[in-house]
Amino acid sequence: MNQVQDLRTLPVFDEPYKNIKHPFTNYSLGEAIALAINNAKMFGKKSPASLREVRDYIADMMQRVDHQWLTGYAALDLLDAAIDGKDISKDHRLP
Repeated sequence: MNQVQDLRTLPVFDEPYKNIKHPFTNYSLGEAIALAINNAKMFGKKSPASLREVRDYIADMMQRVDHQWLTGYAALDLLDAAIDGKDISKDHRLP
């Protein structure tokens, strides 16, 4: 995937993001990207512009919750797979 292109200009629910799914949940990489961008807009913060920035943004969101946030775990798993090539069928955060 092209890490340089500004994600804020992409339709995140279109190819290739909508077809990258978590193997254990009904959640896609496009939804993880939209989660970070929409949350940033809601709180008046700068929207993440790359997959790494999305991962950092969601990791920061995870630190602010005081419960097991399964959506956040799935999002980070998908982002790790997209950025670092991790095999989330073997290496994932979901309990």
